[in-house]
Amino acid sequence: MSELNSQFVKRGYWVNRSLEPTMRHTLTTETQTGIIIIALLAVCTTLAMTQLWNLFNFSYYRPRAGVRPAKGFNYQHQALVRPLLRPSSIATDTSKLLFAWKGTALSATARAEAVAHILMAIAIITGPVAAAVFSSSVATSTNVEVLVDNSLCGILDLKEDTSILTSQAYIQRVLTTSEQYVHRCYLPESASPSGCNIFTRPDIPFTARNTTCPFSSELCASPAIAFDTGLLDLNDHFGLNLANEDHVKYRRRTSCAVLDIENRVKVAGASELPPNYLGRAPLPGEQVLIYHVGTRNDDASQRINGTFALSLTTANLTLTYGLLGLTYRPHRPQHNSLDPLKELTRTDADTTLQAVKKGNIMYKEPIEDPVFSAHQATEVFDVATAINVTMYKSDAPLTVLGCTDQVSGLPNDSTFESFPNASKSQAILLKSLMYAANTFGIAHMRSLNASSFLGNTGQIDSLPSDQWIFEAKRWIAIELTAHQIVISDHTARNAVASSLYDRFPATQAARSLCSLQKMRKSGGFININIFRLALILSFNLIVILLEIFLFRFLVYLSRYKKLLSPRINIWVQDSILRLRRRSYETLDESTWRNTNKRVPTLADAEHIRNFQMKDLTSPPSPSMSGQKAVRPIMTDAAQNSLPDVTYSTCRKRPADAADEVAAMERLTQPSCSLFDSVSGSTAASSDTVPHVVQQVPRYQHHDSHRLRPSTWQ
Repeated sequence: MSELNSQFVKRGYWVNRSLEPTMRHTLTTETQTGIIIIALLAVCTTLAMTQLWNLFNFSYYRPRAGVRPAKGFNYQHQALVRPLLRPSSIATDTSKLLFAWKGTALSATARAEAVAHILMAIAIITGPVAAAVFSSSVATSTNVEVLVDNSLCGILDLKEDTSILTSQAYIQRVLTTSEQYVHRCYLPESASPSGCNIFTRPDIPFTARNTTCPFSSELCASPAIAFDTGLLDLNDHFGLNLANEDHVKYRRRTSCAVLDIENRVKVAGASELPPNYLGRAPLPGEQVLIYHVGTRNDDASQRINGTFALSLTTANLTLTYGLLGLTYRPHRPQHNSLDPLKELTRTDADTTLQAVKKGNIMYKEPIEDPVFSAHQATEVFDVATAINVTMYKSDAPLTVLGCTDQVSGLPNDSTFESFPNASKSQAILLKSLMYAANTFGIAHMRSLNASSFLGNTGQIDSLPSDQWIFEAKRWIAIELTAHQIVISDHTARNAVASSLYDRFPATQAARSLCSLQKMRKSGGFININIFRLALILSFNLIVILLEIFLFRFLVYLSRYKKLLSPRINIWVQDSILRLRRRSYETLDESTWRNTNKRVPTLADAEHIRNFQMKDLTSPPSPSMSGQKAVRPIMTDAAQNSLPDVTYSTCRKRPADAADEVAAMERLTQPSCSLFDSVSGSTAASSDTVPHVVQQVPRYQHHDSHRLRPSTWQ
């Protein structure tokens, strides 16, 4: 059985009803389209992570921005936060700050906040990884469940005029496909996961346990084994996508045991059999074994006084196993191929007899299995070693297994009288299940797994003592796989089954089933979970919009809530553009407009030049004469004793902007730059991180000429 053809895969939106209600909405796309969607989602998530970082910095900065004096470390840390640098830069520079201030009386709270900021930056650095993880959780690209969309859909509808050859051809195809699938996906020694991703469930689960004889105890030659599928749901186990009100569930229980038929066999001449019963003319003196466990419902001309007949000549010349199954159904007599003994009949279950023909197969050691029992020692010449070796023949040329089948949840006949409330869709599915149950039972099994151990000479090294149980498990698996194939075949007619599915759906219920089958595809398609996609996109959009409009809203709110105004003003003043503008104003370099806006501007024709270090160096203010030139360390008590220093008001730009002499004079006069009023040098003149050991007042836009002395190291 091959994977679903890509042309039958439904592209686009559909609802996967096997998932939770919020996770059902699915978008199936080809791999190329899905990759583009995931890539765009990853880009959007990365952008949202960047905006989230900006929001975090704003939230971190705002409560710490105040007009009261604070440690210099706090202002330096805030100076790093305000430009909204990249997380890697924040992590590196904050680490440098902590190292530079390690010998000072820095509070544990300040250090903890800085470390937390570093950790947050590291977390944001991993944003691309998080984006990839979040984006990948949205999509499934391996062994995806897809909805079948096939214009050749046809509901199984066996007609009275369907030929036996056509039906047998379909049955043989399904059984052959089921055997191959079970060999790949059910047997532990040959499991091949790559070939099992066809149905939504690679296998149908069932349990096996020992039980009592399902018939009269004197008929069983071995303990019985019981198989139970539990309640099977066509949605969960067979891949249908039915609505809740159309669910169909059923249960299959099977019990098998080896029958004691030693006293129910007789020897007869082959000539006593109906003509052509053996498929050939009987040989002179040929004998047959006739087993009597019931009467076969054969044509009267081919009926024998027994159940199974085995030619001893054929058995001695055959080096392979053979199977022959018969079924008795008390509630569906039209499907009966056997009238069993009274001891084998039950009113609550179907009875199946499976005869195992063992031919002249030999084993290299005795076999203890009740079906394959072999203890007859015989000498055989081994061509390879040129010596006689001891081999063991089967104790009996034929063994019969008796099984009972109980199916719950299916009607006894096609009238559906036991299911009066079944919907039209359910009636169609129940009919398909009835066909599968009647056609692909244990009686229809054609092979044994033991045949795989046979060599060309008809010899087997050994078989375990429970080989018959393994064979029964394999038959149950083949039966359930056949049910899967029959249920899924309605969406894709094939050449063999074309005459069985050639009635195109005539009702709405039948047509709806054509778009309700799910299968698996190992590649070529991607399923996108719409709920997760919408959740991530919504989060990203909220973060982006919040980053764009939060500040505007707070500015608007600060007009009415005066408590918010100082911190919002500080955030605006400490922006890179505002600080740059104030630096130029200290040198009277230019005339600025929109100084109260987020982006200050210059006059249209005005040009400015880059700063030089000499531009930022000013001599001590005349008002500072008589004070010490440098104060390396200043305690908090000493700080409180220092007077405030008031500089003269910054001079306006002279009327004659071209006067070079006036420009040079401006550079030699005290300015409004933020420099150390004690040492007479600006804080920015050092290549290392300057730090102050006393509290420093925040620089406000209205007190740019009134600076409190501070001591920087």
